[in-house]
Amino acid sequence: MGEIMERENVRDTEIEELSRRIALLEQGDNDRKLELHGVDEIPGVNIEEIIFEIAIKLQIKLESSDLESIYRVNNKQRDQSRPVLIQFVSRKKCTEFKERKRTILIFR
Repeated sequence: MGEIMERENVRDTEIEELSRRIALLEQGDNDRKLELHGVDEIPGVNIEEIIFEIAIKLQIKLESSDLESIYRVNNKQRDQSRPVLIQFVSRKKCTEFKERKRTILIFR
């Protein structure tokens, strides 16, 4: 009976450790993501082109190699444009984008 309890305790400890590791990995992944709202949906225009135009306006040097993925998130409100989710390759580029975006919003 004691051996079973000890194995359960070991298993519970391992589960807690794995859960903690997953949370850290997810947090690290979120540090590379940026969600933009209010980006118009223009038929025939690639969303990546729009993101590059935004980067130019924010005075950020952005390369295709800086981007892992760009896509629109489904939105339940049909009268508004869907948010754009950008996943960067590096946290550094994402942070730069966030800081510049915040600066522009402050000085409007």
